[in-house]
Amino acid sequence: MIIATVVLTRNRGRKEVKLCLAFLIGNSSLLIIFGALSFSGKVQMFPHLLRFDSPLGYLVGPVAFFYTYVSVKKDFRYRNVQLLHLLPAVINFFEFLPFYLSSAQFKLNYYNEVIHNATAILPFHYTMKSISAGIYFILQLYFFIRLGVKKPDVLRQEKYLFSWFIVFFVAQVIMLLGIFTDLLTGMQIFGDPYRFAMLMVNVFVYITTIGLLFNPRMLYGFELKQAPKKQKYDYSILSEDDKKMLLNQWKKYIDLEKSYLNPNLNIRDVAREFKTNSQYLSQVINELTGLSFKDYINKLRIEESKRILLSNNFNILTIDAIAAKAGFNSKSAFYRSFNSYTGLTPRQFVDQQKTKHAE
Repeated sequence: MIIATVVLTRNRGRKEVKLCLAFLIGNSSLLIIFGALSFSGKVQMFPHLLRFDSPLGYLVGPVAFFYTYVSVKKDFRYRNVQLLHLLPAVINFFEFLPFYLSSAQFKLNYYNEVIHNATAILPFHYTMKSISAGIYFILQLYFFIRLGVKKPDVLRQEKYLFSWFIVFFVAQVIMLLGIFTDLLTGMQIFGDPYRFAMLMVNVFVYITTIGLLFNPRMLYGFELKQAPKKQKYDYSILSEDDKKMLLNQWKKYIDLEKSYLNPNLNIRDVAREFKTNSQYLSQVINELTGLSFKDYINKLRIEESKRILLSNNFNILTIDAIAAKAGFNSKSAFYRSFNSYTGLTPRQFVDQQKTKHAE
């Protein structure tokens, strides 16, 4: 119980994972405490604690499942429907409610009659709890394997956490194999099945606790660490001098020659004129402006079209003529680019500018 409290109050780790693991350790620890009180006879000093361990047994499977599920689901979100996993424990609690509300003397008589003459085990509930734990174990394996299939990088990066879950699953296999072997042999092979069940839970808690001490990553769950992003032009062999030379050629070609007014301009022809290849030219333009060749040229053409729209020639030019003068090869391409860069049509832009000047 102390370890469960430490896990819950630890500053580091994912909140959902810590909550599930603390609940798992705490619930299992209570089962062991109640079991020790029952078969040691000490429970007679606290008769009202009799059978309070029964609903807790139905929680072992769901809580172990949720610890695994939350660990492999980074985007886990709680939903009220998930409370249905607690339904068997709730039903079992209400089944024993009349007993819980009975007198201390009644419970002592029950203890003396059942415990001293036979065993504290209830065969039906023992079987149902075992089946429940088995089903939830299969679900844990399913989600864990699915993580490995969909995101193998996660398991490779989280080697220590992966190793822990193998130990966690092995601990459950040991517990379930022992309990199902006991069930299949008529609950005779290991002596008192109640004591044996508590022993299996004890082994499970012991392994989990030792694992926590040696591997605090249990509190974090699986989380894919983003690999450093590869720079876009890591492959480039251009030196800084090469880039400067290309940059100077490009500025001259654009600023002095106004080559962007040519509607047939393309990066291959420009690169050929510069005696380089289009990939290198694209790299220099992108690193200089943050834009692609096409976007950069269209931006210059839009600025040119703005100048024409605000000039005295606007009233005597058609839209087709303005588009051609700005370097666009069609009216539709002009409209599309103008609206993309300004959020306005050419007419709306002119009206907006007139309104500003009027103010």
